[in-house]
Amino acid sequence: MTEIAEGVAIVVAFMNEEQKCQYEPEETSWKAKLDGSSESLAKNLKDHCGVPKPGTPASVKDVSASCWPSQAHHLIPWQQLRKHPVTQWVAQSPPVVAGKVLKDNDYSVDHGCNGKFMPYASSLAEWGTASTAKKRELVEAVMSAAGIQLHQGPHSYKSYGVGEDGYKTRVAEYLDRINANSLDHVSVTQCPDCQSKSQGGKLPPRRNVVQFLDKASDRLEVDINLGKVFVSRRAAEFVAAGGVTG
Repeated sequence: MTEIAEGVAIVVAFMNEEQKCQYEPEETSWKAKLDGSSESLAKNLKDHCGVPKPGTPASVKDVSASCWPSQAHHLIPWQQLRKHPVTQWVAQSPPVVAGKVLKDNDYSVDHGCNGKFMPYASSLAEWGTASTAKKRELVEAVMSAAGIQLHQGPHSYKSYGVGEDGYKTRVAEYLDRINANSLDHVSVTQCPDCQSKSQGGKLPPRRNVVQFLDKASDRLEVDINLGKVFVSRRAAEFVAAGGVTG
């Protein structure tokens, strides 16, 4: 059997521990949010999790451990989540696959649980006229001060040569496991709570799914902090050259 990553194993173990069905058949006001906003996420990181946005320096001279240019990163990228079959358990009418629930779950990609402030360098005054070599110095200065991977450049399914997986591949591993768990819940386990309340082949929304997604976000942050996955090529190159994040 192929060995699965530690974080994926932890999410699977968490799902196995949380199998008592948690459904809310009387609730009608939930609305899943699958379109993300970095501004909303930044606000919710503070409101939901008590994590304030770092100070914003104008110049690299002002960068410090508490002051570095930041962006709110969706740990589960909302563009990737919207296309994944796991959304059939999140929303009554998800954007890509057919829904399996009678109404939405109360999941939001912009909840603070799905966020992490991460540094970038392109807002620094020096960036616009910097050479390639100077830009490398700037991103390394920002990452060194923040101690966190740079959030600048596209996320990738492929590994950059360090870490265990490409970032989006690791996200997909978590989402695939959650989707399979949810499918097994109704097709194999035959949960009496869900089956007895299904209507037209659809089922009550399960709070478990929200908990599982939040657990996946939590493990993605751990994966980032431990350098098991990298959100950008520059971050991977920085660590490969001996730089420290996490």
